[in-house]
Amino acid sequence: MAVNLTTYLSLNKPTQDEMAKNWAKLEEWAAENNSLYEAAIPDDSSYTPVLATNGTQPNIGTGANATSFGRYIVLPGNFVMGWFVFRLDDPNIAAGSGDAYAVSLPLDVDTVFHTIAIAFTVVSGSVDVIGEGYIRDNTNSEMSMTCALDICHVSGISYARFNTEAYTGKSSRFLQPATAQPFIIADEDRLGGNFIYKAA
Repeated sequence: MAVNLTTYLSLNKPTQDEMAKNWAKLEEWAAENNSLYEAAIPDDSSYTPVLATNGTQPNIGTGANATSFGRYIVLPGNFVMGWFVFRLDDPNIAAGSGDAYAVSLPLDVDTVFHTIAIAFTVVSGSVDVIGEGYIRDNTNSEMSMTCALDICHVSGISYARFNTEAYTGKSSRFLQPATAQPFIIADEDRLGGNFIYKAA
């Protein structure tokens, strides 16, 4: 191959004639590389997360702005990365009852790879954390906070539980309706989070 030496660094680079001669091949390689790159990017999918408890089930309302939505992708190694969001909108919001809220995940977790809770109320701390959440109290900003998301797998469904982090007045580790900690979910509140975990 005919080359020139670059100024100062003396690096070899193809001459203009050499570049012209191989231009068609370079374009072919570029197209092939682009094709491989596109094929390597996983498609994302939507899912409808469910907000659940171990008691009477909550309702996020039936208003025009009520939202229960999420998206995820499956990465090599069967790792799932995604996010979810809930927006509560009256009428018909119900906080439900129970000891912990949890959000359904798009695919079941690998229960061998992960250490999981097998009930909504299993003590956190020894359960794998898979992401970060945020809970927003529309009427009291002091009660809005970040949460660690850990895994529980109950009745064949995998969930992420909200573990409150900055709330100092708690008698429970979880966002829960039983003691209204840290608040009772109501109109225009938001719950969200993102996660990454290994699927079964």
